[in-house]
Amino acid sequence: MYKDGYSIRRIPEVVAHSGSALLHFYSDVVYSMAGFNISYRMNSCPSRYSQINCSGNGVCTDGYCTCDSSYMGEACDVPVCPNNCSNGHGFCNSETHRCDCEEGYKGDDCGQLAYLGYWEIIQTEDFVPEGSASHGAVVWQDSLYIISGESYGKADMMSTYDFYGNVWEEVEPESDSYPTKRYGHTTVVYDDKIYLYGGLEENGVISNELWTFNISTKTWENITVRFQHCMSVDRKFCGPLRSAGHSAVLITNGTNGTSDQMVVIFGFSPEFGYLNTVQEFELNTGRWQVVATRGFPVKGSYGHSAEWDPFTQKIYVYGGVEPDGLSTTSRNKLLSYEPFSHTWTLLPSAPSARFLHSASFVTGGLMVVFGGNTHKDNDEGKCYSSDILAYDVTCGNWNTLSVPQGLRSDLARFGHSATIFENSLYIYGGFDGQMLSDMLRFSPGNCSALSDRTSCLETYPGVKCVWNNQEDKCLPITELSGEEDVFSRCAQKSRSVIVAYEKMCSELSDCASCSNTAFQCMWCGSAGCKFRSCRGTTINNEATVENAEDQLCADTESSRCRQLYKCQACTTHNCTWDFGTLSCKSRQNLTSEKKVRQCVTSCAEFTSCLTCTEEDCLWCQNEGRCVDKIAYITSFPYGQCREWTAHQARCRPTYACECNGLAECHPETGKCFCSIKGVTGDHCERCDEKNNYFGDPTTGSCFYDLTTDYEFTFNMTKSYYTQIKYTNTPSKPDIDVDVLIKCTEMAKFNISVKTGNESEKTLFEDYNCTWFSTTFSKLEFIFGIKHNLTTFYVYMYDMHSPMAVQISFAQYPHGSRPNRNRT
Repeated sequence: MYKDGYSIRRIPEVVAHSGSALLHFYSDVVYSMAGFNISYRMNSCPSRYSQINCSGNGVCTDGYCTCDSSYMGEACDVPVCPNNCSNGHGFCNSETHRCDCEEGYKGDDCGQLAYLGYWEIIQTEDFVPEGSASHGAVVWQDSLYIISGESYGKADMMSTYDFYGNVWEEVEPESDSYPTKRYGHTTVVYDDKIYLYGGLEENGVISNELWTFNISTKTWENITVRFQHCMSVDRKFCGPLRSAGHSAVLITNGTNGTSDQMVVIFGFSPEFGYLNTVQEFELNTGRWQVVATRGFPVKGSYGHSAEWDPFTQKIYVYGGVEPDGLSTTSRNKLLSYEPFSHTWTLLPSAPSARFLHSASFVTGGLMVVFGGNTHKDNDEGKCYSSDILAYDVTCGNWNTLSVPQGLRSDLARFGHSATIFENSLYIYGGFDGQMLSDMLRFSPGNCSALSDRTSCLETYPGVKCVWNNQEDKCLPITELSGEEDVFSRCAQKSRSVIVAYEKMCSELSDCASCSNTAFQCMWCGSAGCKFRSCRGTTINNEATVENAEDQLCADTESSRCRQLYKCQACTTHNCTWDFGTLSCKSRQNLTSEKKVRQCVTSCAEFTSCLTCTEEDCLWCQNEGRCVDKIAYITSFPYGQCREWTAHQARCRPTYACECNGLAECHPETGKCFCSIKGVTGDHCERCDEKNNYFGDPTTGSCFYDLTTDYEFTFNMTKSYYTQIKYTNTPSKPDIDVDVLIKCTEMAKFNISVKTGNESEKTLFEDYNCTWFSTTFSKLEFIFGIKHNLTTFYVYMYDMHSPMAVQISFAQYPHGSRPNRNRT
């Protein structure tokens, strides 16, 4: 797939070995897409190019490629030695099918300089898990644990990868209780336990569960938390909140160096919408609380990243999807959160917006961002990014890192996980139109190889480097020691950075926002937010300096309320929802007392298309879920919703399934598919008397009365038929009854008998129906006596239609054959 410089190496093929295929191409109407080209070939082999087999680099035999010596892969489209080993930085090893690189060079094509950091593909053998996205990932000792995730129902609940052994294996829990599969949850590891919180479960319910997995005993436990002080007027907002797409970070207490708190940031709630909350769980005490934060007024988001930097003792939150009026937008905003004072600060924005990306501190002081979804509505931007960004927390600047071109895998993806093991970054899975299960590794470079001050301060090899002015050498910032003024940490800021800061300050419209940034902004009262000073303005003692205490800003509560876009979230924060402007306002700003109105029901609570579309909601037809109009992308980030509507006229009819307990029904028409042949009616309430079935299915069942001395053939053509029932009453008192039953497919049957007023007695039970014959003796049973008739019942079940059944009850003299009949 290629377009405007964007390409993926994977061949988007659909292969049908049956000789027939049904292809349904679907593009969501919320996106503006240009379309696609498609071609097909018969009796062919995989290929990168539609007009030729095996990409022109092999021979096609019975649907499989045999590649030329210099190519590999199922489509023979992967060079054994890409780019000719970068023209002299290595040599092609024909035995190992790879490039052997010269010292100082790395990568599949030897095209990456090791001292600048390099990427490589981790090749594993044997078992590899099914691909997944938005899964949980933690590292414990020498193993990576992947927990659940969206895989379209294919992946296991948990798999583990051994870093040293380079092998995957499935993890089977030893406990009877365990969490349901989900995605959009978070996982952290503390001591020898994995903590799993929230996520969207398979049934479409967003969870607030907290589970632990004991790695030693392989057992799951559902944790009941203890509540701390709740700042909300609504007890439901005290946590743990129902949330998906949030982040969870283990923080290290700087005083004792122990990790004892899980900090949960933002996420999406079915009731409160995009959460701008911070929740804390104390791992040692089991206490949970939603904390009151201060500083920069923040909006909620979904699919952002949040990473703890041990060097600065702060959490850095970047990107995500946030509400923007009556729609959503992906953001490029970067914030820092100081967990000990609960303070937010606005930092410089990234070069581009994204969500469902990853951010990692491979070493302290430098945050590496990888991948993500960078698509915007009504824009043909790429959905799957391979961007690699770096944020220098000391200098406050962003840099775009080079993307390696010679890898044998596609980097572009979103919904992947990123973990650190032995100072290397591991990227696993994600989504690029298909669920991925590959693994990439980034090994950071070496500051000491940067020999001059400029390259040291402006190069980011996965490490934050500083320059020692006394010794004229470059070293990682984490190795600083000695006098502070000996080291240069940042390159001199250019005039363009100052201009950008001035612009960012001018865009902040309230005191609370202006006073909590890293841009040297100052609130100048009616003059607004200015860069560095309020010179030339009349401020009447209203000015505040950067990072001033919240109480210095008179509009702090108003700023906080404005960030809440949904009525339920607004009222739980002691704010007031304005139904006219559909916005959240501070109670202090009310000009008069107004009658209090109740918030409307949340979209997630509606269970039918009709009730869902009565409100300002969207109904997903195939998922059977109602979602908020501005929560579409957060509800179905991997294209799970194949058809949706906001209009009642487009709702499919739904009916209660009233089939007398004898059938399944069509959910759109209510029509019953009666599973017992001979039972009919819209609700399976009567017998098909026209075709000789009698009885009453509302109190019993329907039976076909087999005439003696006839062989009947029943063709079961309807796929929903699983049962049929017969009766026969022999009429000749002095002749034995010969029974013959044959089936073309596997089924089972029971035969019972009832004489006069006696109760029914089972003669044969759970017999396989392939070929069966027996004789009922006139000496054992009473035949042909009017007031004491004997009736045989045959109950066939576990039938797999289409199939045919032959059955006869005969009372002919020995050697005679019954007549034949078909039904």
